[in-house]
Amino acid sequence: MTAPFAAEPKSVIEMITPVASTSTAPMTPLTPDGKAGKASLGSSPEEDKYGGDSAAITGKLRQRPFRNRHRLRREMRAKLEEEYLMEPRWSTLRITDIAKRLNLNRTKVYKWHWERKNKD
Repeated sequence: MTAPFAAEPKSVIEMITPVASTSTAPMTPLTPDGKAGKASLGSSPEEDKYGGDSAAITGKLRQRPFRNRHRLRREMRAKLEEEYLMEPRWSTLRITDIAKRLNLNRTKVYKWHWERKNKD
């Protein structure tokens, strides 16, 4: 249910002039579509365009630290291939067991298996 107006606005100026509020909270400016927007005090056109995201403006994004890529040695690939030829379908327990025996990261073994089974 909407509250009735005291009087109908007579001009466009009266329509856009804010009404005095009894609230002590600061007024939130409205965007052209009528939704509450952010205050534009001190914001540049770039900040307005990207929503105030300075990373989008400068092009510097937060990234995880770079880690060097470590490839499997030929012996490890041969052992993984041997395991795969014995049993092509690996369970989670089998992947964990192979990773422990070969002293490899579990995710590296899983990834090798995933790529190998999709290769067939």
